[in-house]
Amino acid sequence: MKASKKSRQISGAGKRSLGTCLRALGVVPLPCSLPSPETLRLTTISASSVDYTAIKTLCNVSIEWVNDLSSHCQFDPATKKLYIFRFPSRCALDLTNKRWSVVIHSVCRIACAHTCRNKCSLLPHSTVENYFREVLLSYRLLFGHDDRSRKLCRKKLFGKHRAHDSVLYALCTWKNMAKATNFPQLQEREMYEPAIDFPILGNRLATLQEYILQQKPRTWAEVFQDRRDPQWSFNFWAVMIIGGATILLGTLQVVLSALQLAATIKPSLGR
Repeated sequence: MKASKKSRQISGAGKRSLGTCLRALGVVPLPCSLPSPETLRLTTISASSVDYTAIKTLCNVSIEWVNDLSSHCQFDPATKKLYIFRFPSRCALDLTNKRWSVVIHSVCRIACAHTCRNKCSLLPHSTVENYFREVLLSYRLLFGHDDRSRKLCRKKLFGKHRAHDSVLYALCTWKNMAKATNFPQLQEREMYEPAIDFPILGNRLATLQEYILQQKPRTWAEVFQDRRDPQWSFNFWAVMIIGGATILLGTLQVVLSALQLAATIKPSLGR
């Protein structure tokens, strides 16, 4: 009975299309349904709002390394897990090695060769390349944007005894990727437009940003580390500095007045 059931499962799997099998195994890098510019959220993505410091310190979100590129940047608020592809060297190889790029694109075409109203089997080569570039840029956005996030990555994600992809380590911990040889050029900046910079990953990043911005600091340490809203941080620290300076000057003025009064009273008592 068990053998018969198993044989039916194998027989059923044999009837599935290659695209279905590859997609089930997580081999297909591109999602079947690509978001159009009209469906992308009308919001900008701020690097300071989604960097690893905010992800880990303010939201206590854990990183789940995955082998499935199509799951990259998916966020599950219920489990507070952010899924990150562990082998970005594959994307870098596609962008720098033209022969490998042709192979990858052929696999994508075969895998997407099914009846689909989105006509994803007709994706141009440039779309696949741009997607890989998006993936690489997302590591810089999430982990390599500022010094605090890079240091936190070295401490939390890349321990001494943890094996990792060399490109992954560079993307997450290097200050400047320009020194990397034979590496695709990435346009890094503070603010990103999803429809332009992340047409495929934009909605996932916007979902993550929305969750992070909803969180409130619970301790003074978290307030000190909060850089999600630069304008709010500037106003907060301006008030703290000016207020602290005013209190300090007021205290010094009181002390000096007390000393002056004491100096005036002492000669009077001597008489």
